[in-house]
Amino acid sequence: DKVVFSGANNPLWIIRPMADVSEELKSDFKVFEQGGLALIECKGSSQPIGLYDVMDPFKKNEIELIKNDTVFIFTDGFAYQLGGEKDKKLMYKPFKKLLLSLNDLPMEDQKNELNMFFNSWKGENEQIDDVCIIGVRI
Repeated sequence: DKVVFSGANNPLWIIRPMADVSEELKSDFKVFEQGGLALIECKGSSQPIGLYDVMDPFKKNEIELIKNDTVFIFTDGFAYQLGGEKDKKLMYKPFKKLLLSLNDLPMEDQKNELNMFFNSWKGENEQIDDVCIIGVRI
C-alpha cells in the first residue's frame, strides 16, 4: 500500500521505527528521529488551496506504507497556538516530539493526550486558529 499526498503549505507526517526507514526515503524526504522512531516529513506545496497570484500545480508525493505506520495530516493551528510559560507559539519541532512520544499509545489515547496537552499549553489564552489533526494507524 502507498499514500499519495498533495498538500497546501502543510505536510503529511509518517511515524515508523527508524530501522524501517530506507536510505531512499532518507534521501527523498526529511526524517526527524527520536527514541528509535522516525518522523518522515512529506512537504506540501508552498501555496494555498484558494486563489493565489501564481498558481502552480500541486506537487504529488508517493510513499510506500508499512504495517503499523502512523500517518498524520493537520492544520497549522496546533503548532501556532500561543501559550506556555513565555506565551509563544508552540511551533513544529515540539509538535513532532509530542507525536513521537505518544506513538506507542492507541489512537484514541493519543487524541486524548493531544487535547490535554493543547489545553494545558494555551492556558487562559484564546484559541487563535482552527485545530484539526487526523491520525491513522495502518
